[in-house]
Amino acid sequence: METTNNNRRKHSRFPVALAVEIKGDDDRNWLGVTRDVSRSGAMLLTSADLQLGKGIDLKVVVDEYETARWHTAYVRRKEPREVSSIWANEVAIEFDHEFPDNVEFYLGSHH
Repeated sequence: METTNNNRRKHSRFPVALAVEIKGDDDRNWLGVTRDVSRSGAMLLTSADLQLGKGIDLKVVVDEYETARWHTAYVRRKEPREVSSIWANEVAIEFDHEFPDNVEFYLGSHH
């Protein structure tokens, strides 16, 4: 497992699967899905080979109407998944700006 720090979580995480589009610093677009989300970050499942500490742009689809919100985030930890699947990596990200206090509203009916 690769990591950039060992900070303890500041906020509660909500288990939720949301579709994401990831744009790395090489301008490639990747797909993924969230495993959980908090005000300060998320755990992603993706095939993207993202570099630790690098910034990414992340589009999160939050509802059945495909409402999407873009966020800037930084890769804090990544590890290959043991299970063979399309989602080869687990990637922990930290958002550049925290979500509002009402993260439950952001997640809508997904939690």
